Amino acid sequence: PASNGIADIHKPTVAELEKAGNIDLSIYLGSHDAFSLDHSQETFNDEREAYAVAGKINGMEKYENGKLHVIDNTNTKDAEKYNEAIKTLTKGARGFFVRRRGKKASEEFVAGDVVSVFPATIGLKTAFKDNRQMSLINFAADPSSSDEESVVVDSASAVPASSTVVSNSAQ
Repeated sequence: PASNGIADIHKPTVAELEKAGNIDLSIYLGSHDAFSLDHSQETFNDEREAYAVAGKINGMEKYENGKLHVIDNTNTKDAEKYNEAIKTLTKGARGFFVRRRGKKASEEFVAGDVVSVFPATIGLKTAFKDNRQMSLINFAADPSSSDEESVVVDSASAVPASSTVVSNSAQ
């Protein structure tokens, strides 16, 4: 993932999402739950004296337990050509995960697409004990993340029109 990839996570541009150097992680993710991120919101008791009933009020949103199940071709004949995800998603790397539902990963992003944008920092990588070609990569999503609240625009100044990508740059 990268800090200079998306200027406004609520209005990512087609150019930012289609930029050379971005990685389509969908070909490296191993199963239906290969991208996992818990998004929740705390609630607090509202027990003000002025009310006869106690209730709940919404609190802080949290993004926790970010995990990727990634095909890992380390030490195989395919390692040089087909291990881009493992080479990019290294501990401490920062960037963005962009997710879009309802379209094939091969379809280009267009203005009006609704996406999730998660600024993230990559954590530990561990090999799966039962599958030598898979690794588990942990990541932390920034609290400013946008969970299906972002709309793709044509350019940075544009107003929105009526898969998994990682934006990558050097650290």
